[in-house]
Formats: sequence, C-alpha cells, structure tokens
Amino acid sequence: MRLKTWLISIALGAGAFLESGARAQTDLVGEVRTENGLHRAAFTVPQGVVRVNVPDDLSVGDSISGTVYTEPDKGKNQKDLEKNAREIGSYVVELPGQNTNSSERRFRWSVPITAAGGVIPILLRDPKGKLVGRGNLPVNPNPAGPAPNQIDLPSGAQAGSFATAWGPFGGPADASVSVGGKSADIIAESPRKLVFQTPPDAAGPTFLEVRKGTLSASGNLFVPRVEGGPAKNPLRSGETTTITATVSGLNGLQQPASLVLVNHTPATVTLAGGPVQQLVIQPSQVAADGTYTLSRTITALTDGRFDIGVAVTRAPAADLPLERLAGRTVDAWSMQQRVPISSEARSLIISGVRDAQTQLNRLFGPQLALRADRGTELDWLVRSYCFELRDRSLAGRLANKPYSPRLPMARAFVPQSSSGSLEAADVRRYSFTQFLSQLLDRLTPSDPLGDLEVSSQPDRQPIVVDNVTFEALTNNNVVLSVGRHTVRVGSCTQSVIVNPNQRAAVRCPQ
Repeated sequence: MRLKTWLISIALGAGAFLESGARAQTDLVGEVRTENGLHRAAFTVPQGVVRVNVPDDLSVGDSISGTVYTEPDKGKNQKDLEKNAREIGSYVVELPGQNTNSSERRFRWSVPITAAGGVIPILLRDPKGKLVGRGNLPVNPNPAGPAPNQIDLPSGAQAGSFATAWGPFGGPADASVSVGGKSADIIAESPRKLVFQTPPDAAGPTFLEVRKGTLSASGNLFVPRVEGGPAKNPLRSGETTTITATVSGLNGLQQPASLVLVNHTPATVTLAGGPVQQLVIQPSQVAADGTYTLSRTITALTDGRFDIGVAVTRAPAADLPLERLAGRTVDAWSMQQRVPISSEARSLIISGVRDAQTQLNRLFGPQLALRADRGTELDWLVRSYCFELRDRSLAGRLANKPYSPRLPMARAFVPQSSSGSLEAADVRRYSFTQFLSQLLDRLTPSDPLGDLEVSSQPDRQPIVVDNVTFEALTNNNVVLSVGRHTVRVGSCTQSVIVNPNQRAAVRCPQ
C-alpha cells in the first residue's frame, strides 16, 4: 500500500476526505461523524464520495464557513478516474438557505435561528436535482455567542492533522494560517474557533501564525510526524502482518511524549498489546536523527481492511492553552446560565484546571486517538463542573450545610429563582480535581465519550441516567460514554443515543 494512503488512516482523520484509503470507514450514504473539531458528512455516490466539513460547535444563528471535498472513484483506468472526477463535481450540497456545488471547495453559511431536536439536515442532490443523500448535523439549539476578541493558539499538533485555534472567527473570509511560513488549509470556522490542517511535511519545532481581520496571534508549535504502515492491508482471516510507525520531529525533546495506538476495527483484526495502548516516549529513546520507531503485530479475525489509529503528542493537555480555554468556558457558562461568578471563584476554577493536568492527560491521551477534539472535551468538562458547583452551592444553602448527595429532596425543590452566585468558598469545597477524579472513576478513558444536555420544565430536577442518580440537576450537561442511555427526570423517561464526540439532548417534557 502506498505510504501516503496509510498515513491518512493513522493521522486521526487528518485529510481523510482526500484519500480513498480511508473510505471503508465512511461508506454509508449520509453518515455524519464528529472528529477532530469537525462535523464531517460523507455521501457515497456512483462516482465516489462527497465529503463536507463544518465546525463541531455549530450553534443556531452562527455565521460559519465549511469545506467540500470530492473523492472520485479510480475505476479501472485513468479514463474512468477523469470521468468520475468531472461528474462528481456536479453534485450539490444543500443546507437550509445555502446550496453549494461540490466543485466549490469553500462555502459560507448562516445557521438558522432554530434547530428542531438539536439537528439540521444536510442533503446531497445529483446533477439532475434528485435527492441522493441525507444526514443530520448536530447543532446547539441555544445561541452560543461569539468568542472574546482575542486569538488563542495550540502549542502542538501532529503533521497532516487537524488543529484548532480559538477566537472570533466565522463571518468574512479574511482568516489565514501559516505553519513554519507555509500556508495551512483552513477547513472550517465558527464565531468561536477555526480548524486548520497542518502541512503533512512539517516536523519538529516550528512557528504558527493565525490572522483574522485586524487580530493576529503567533507562537511556537511542536509538530511530530508519523510515517510507516502495515506490510499488508487488507488481510484474510488468520493472516498476520506487522505495522510500523516511525515518529520524526522529536529532536531536542525535553519532556516525555505520548504515543497512543487504537484499533478502530476490532471486529476485523487484533492488535498485539491491546486495542488501546498509551505509551510514553522518553527523550532517551529518541534516536540521534530525532526519530522513534514502534512495531506491532496484527492478526486478522475476518477478511477485510483494518484501521489502526496512531496519535503522537507531548503530554496531551500541554498542547492546549488550558487557562485561556477554561476562562472562556466559565465566562460563557456564567452568561448563559445567569449565574454570577466572583472573580476569586473564577480564578480558582481556572487554576484548578491547570493543576489537573495529570488527570486531563489520562483522559485526553486515549481520546486523542479516538479522534476527539481536546478543546471541545475541555469545554464539556468545565461546563459540567460549573453546573455541579451551582447545584452543590444551592443545595448547601437550602439545607444550611455543605452539599451532600443524600439530600435529593433538598436539591429537587430549590426555588427556581435561587440562582445565587458561585463564590470562592464553593470552589474550595469542591475542586476541579475532585470533580475530574470522580468522573474518571465513572468513565473508561479508552472508550469514546459524548456530552448530554438535559433540560426540564420545571428545572432544578434530579437527573437519573441508566437508573443511577447523578449529582446533577436540570438544566445540566453530563459527560457520558457513547451508546444508548435511559434518562429520567421526574415522571419523564426518554431513551437517547450519545454518539462519539457529539452532544445529545433530552428535554422533559418533550
């Protein structure tokens, strides 16, 4: 197999819409996946695959940008490929109020101000106008508002992968990104973030610059690059092969780096060492040329192609501007929930996130190879923590004692006007580190995760998920494992599917 094709499948979806080697995972018409900071729709048609990318933080009323990529089927010869390339460019991607020809790479879209059920349809029509594909894009049904008027940058990203910068993007098409002086492709923008693709040939320490209108930001960027591949793919049942990954760009590594392997096709092959492996690359293990090489044996359980994800980073939380992102979430949550947060409490929350890096690394490491966006997951975590601080503060005031999960009646009947405020004492009684420890006890970091928004009328009601009473009251956000869950709020019971890296919603009553 060609090296470039295999790299697409191990680079956490980076540029997967550009290569046929990744098609096996997205051959369902109208499939929408959320990965690496993007909602990504894939439509399979006779001439190949049409792929659409939009930001994963879509909210009603947003002005966003997205991209369309076509992947023509190669056919039997060059003539077939050229014919398919011409024809696939004539399909039309249809969003509410926006039609984009598939030959146009970029589009801008004003998200409608309402989203029934938290989704908006995305359609694909053939050159004759016939509907040939449909999917649902997850959309926050509540306006999220813009970001602060500054740009924050990551400090690390894998070569050829998607990376995120945070700031007031969207709107006019005047953003630009450069990595090591080379222009980087902008994949999507929202009013709060920009997703770009790092150059596939970048490796090692380099420089990142992002501009939007009159705003700009620049900083150092650590870029590891993964090369290599399996000796054979696909395999027949019982066959074995060796997969080799060589990481370059580790010159001058001062702290241990993290390497995560994930078998994305466990029904097809087994990966020696386990389906999810988080390894540490010590500086002493890096060769003089700045490389590190790893090999694993793969055994086929059935006939077919397989997909092994490989992600390399420094300590996974170290690539994020943790304090800046935590501050953004705290401020947005306070405004949306109308719960004042004292300046001291805000500072304690932010420092608590910074101090929880060890636990965040434990969570983010496997999630990185599961194509999760660490910035999105951090937003979920801080938001959920703020809700829990609110509930503990309210219950403690009502009962005139510190919060206790044995006070469900007190929590259920907090007056709806008692929003109160969060003070430093609330944060000191229950730190972000404590919250994260309890979450990690409940979740398996190597499993894909999602976020569940639960709301009710009246609010301030206990939330029961899968017959377990959570220490949370409506309205709230809860980080959960992926799959089907039964949610009960009072007399209202609903079944909901939480998809990987996506937010689902339950509203009681419906």
